[in-house]
Amino acid sequence: MSFTKNKDKSIQEIGTKKNIGGIMQIKNIILITGIVIMLLTFTVIACNTTSLNKDLVELTIHLSTSNSADVIAGEIFLQNISNNSKIHRGFIESNTVSFSKIEIGNYSLIMGSHNILENISVTETKNTLFVQLEETELGEIMEKAKQTYVDTFLTYEATIDDVSFMPFMGIFDGSLVAVFYAGKFHYHYIDLVLYVEIEDLTFYCPYGYPILVWNEDAIYELSEAYERGLLTREDLETIYISHWKYFENENWWVDRPILNADTMQRLKYDYIDFAPSIERFGDNINKVVIHNYYGVFNNCVVLALSSVTYLIIDVPGASETVAERFFEYSKIGHEILVWHEGVFYRLGQAYTENLLIDDDIETIWHQYQEKYHNWD
Repeated sequence: MSFTKNKDKSIQEIGTKKNIGGIMQIKNIILITGIVIMLLTFTVIACNTTSLNKDLVELTIHLSTSNSADVIAGEIFLQNISNNSKIHRGFIESNTVSFSKIEIGNYSLIMGSHNILENISVTETKNTLFVQLEETELGEIMEKAKQTYVDTFLTYEATIDDVSFMPFMGIFDGSLVAVFYAGKFHYHYIDLVLYVEIEDLTFYCPYGYPILVWNEDAIYELSEAYERGLLTREDLETIYISHWKYFENENWWVDRPILNADTMQRLKYDYIDFAPSIERFGDNINKVVIHNYYGVFNNCVVLALSSVTYLIIDVPGASETVAERFFEYSKIGHEILVWHEGVFYRLGQAYTENLLIDDDIETIWHQYQEKYHNWD
């Protein structure tokens, strides 16, 4: 009996071991099968990725105009014609923009809200495209904007060949946005930054280089264009990014003298009342030029200015002595003036009326000497 029990037990153990072995074999088969499936999956994915990467290419676009001085900068978009939701975003630097990893196909090139080119064919591993803007729909608009700038801001000798964009930032629903530069007819440089606040955006521009908006033969300051509905909030955000990226530093204006652009606008209107002979020449605030900015003293803005045609020959007395400091204006063609609460004063008059004190005059005189001492 004991032998039989032991025999039965042994048979039972052998059966159990056989079952375990069978299970292990099944598990091994499942494991191997899983590994094979995974390898096949990875192979398929790799093949698909390789195939996909072959369809992803690079596109470089060079933008130019007939005027080599024109600078084109700002956001630009490449939109897939067959899939309008597929949009690539780029930024033009040194008149060039590159797009990487775009699918082979046909695209539209959009700047602002305007199609620069339609049906660009992207086919090769690497594509390079040269775009002459005058040959697109933008050409006529750009030429009209430059002519309007000449008629509005410059003297009769200037032509559109003297005007360039620095930079051109796009066309938004028919409104061209740019900083205009007039070469030899442009304002000379002064160390002053004008700022304009529109909603929660603050735009900083070097004096003489404001962002202007052209629309239907008229040019507007940025804030006025927005108030007239020529630009949307989204347009403003695009212009804001394009402008500070052009300077390559959002805070380029820090540590420089700044003045509100609205204050400058009011100041120029008041100057026309102060110098009525301007009206004889048909000048307006667009032709009032700031020659030097001395700063703000006791809420008084001190600066030297004239119009394009109104020079020192119209000013009685070509020099003055203030607080024992001598200022000679005949050599520089314009005088130093003081603007306070909507009224212009000559420097000596402002000192006499206690708008300026001795320390103010001393500071102004040192700036005057620094700028004009080499004229002596």
